Amino acid sequence: MKKKIITLIIFSFTILVSACGSDEDGFEILFFTEELGTKMDEEMLKKMIKQKIPEIEEENFSIIFHVALAEKFFIEIAVHEGDLIFVDEDILNAVVDLEDLALPLDSIVSSGFDKNLKESETEEENTYALPLNNEARIIKELNLELETQVAGFIPVYGGNNDLSNEIMEYLVSQE
Repeated sequence: MKKKIITLIIFSFTILVSACGSDEDGFEILFFTEELGTKMDEEMLKKMIKQKIPEIEEENFSIIFHVALAEKFFIEIAVHEGDLIFVDEDILNAVVDLEDLALPLDSIVSSGFDKNLKESETEEENTYALPLNNEARIIKELNLELETQVAGFIPVYGGNNDLSNEIMEYLVSQE
């Protein structure tokens, strides 16, 4: 009887976890940084992105701020959440091998940020993360001053890579 109860609990938990997955049609930007979470107005950021990239559907677009905890970051990655992810660079450097997790961003590389990793098979250098720092246009437009550097990447499991690239380029551009 005890085995049946344990099996039922595990089965229920599995169904619950699978039901909590994100909407395939939506676009989600995740931030794992306490500093931006307290300084940045989510609605203002959404409005600025929507103005720059009008093809985003308002009802399927979300920005979520999380605390900068590696555990929370790994949970969200494990359940394939987020089409575009920004995380404090300290966490990113300490816990993640981006070569297997992120898409190369060579088409939108900005100068002054060195996050190149060599692909072991080809020995090519690819950029997998880009900075969102005080030089970024969006940070200047929002009149923010960041004390820590945040890096953004596009996870390999993301559903809309073209839109992810376009938003990434807008957010990190230093023009």
